[in-house]
Amino acid sequence: MWPLLIFFAQPVLLKWAIMYVTFTAVRFKYYFAWTISEASLMLSGFSYNGTVDGIAKWDRAATVKMLSVETSSSASLFALNWNIQTGNFLRRYVYERLVPEGKKPGTFPLYATQIVSALWHGLFPGYFNFFIGISVMVQISRVTYKWQQKLANSVWSFPLRVVLTFWNIMMLSYLAMGFCLMDTNAAMKGYASLHFSGHWMLLGGLLFATLIGPPRGMEAYPSRPKLA
Repeated sequence: MWPLLIFFAQPVLLKWAIMYVTFTAVRFKYYFAWTISEASLMLSGFSYNGTVDGIAKWDRAATVKMLSVETSSSASLFALNWNIQTGNFLRRYVYERLVPEGKKPGTFPLYATQIVSALWHGLFPGYFNFFIGISVMVQISRVTYKWQQKLANSVWSFPLRVVLTFWNIMMLSYLAMGFCLMDTNAAMKGYASLHFSGHWMLLGGLLFATLIGPPRGMEAYPSRPKLA
């Protein structure tokens, strides 16, 4: 456990930097494995997904879009581009079944789906900390994304994207500590050494998004269309 002892001894800002570097390396482990598996499915022909404008598509078994994950300014976009096939399964068989047709989804389907995802991984508390944290991030991003659309042609568009991208990747790294350590006591000590600052930022972001809300006339939760 000596790496953790070294981590605990560092200043708070350096701890955040260490978390970012460490869990970026962890993500690349997944990128490597998933890309190799996707390539094997392409070679076998199972990844063929028809043609568009005469160009063959080989994305039927796509699992991750690395650049979209690393540069995402929205937790919702992260969720759409990470472990894609599992995400599609959860969206179709959990999330959409909890949203009545023609109704706004609200927060319950979002949190319920993420809790199912946590149970899918196992009963370790770090999984629930991670996926509930992701739920909060997605809830915040539903509001911030609308503001990005509203300010798309203004001078604030690029600075807002930079800030949200930085927030998104740093919060993912923070939540990943509990997911990856597989030791509740070590994870709690790690979060305590950071004064639970990431959890406070999530709470503050949620309160801010709730109070500010999306721009007038733009819903954060669009209604689910009725199926034909």
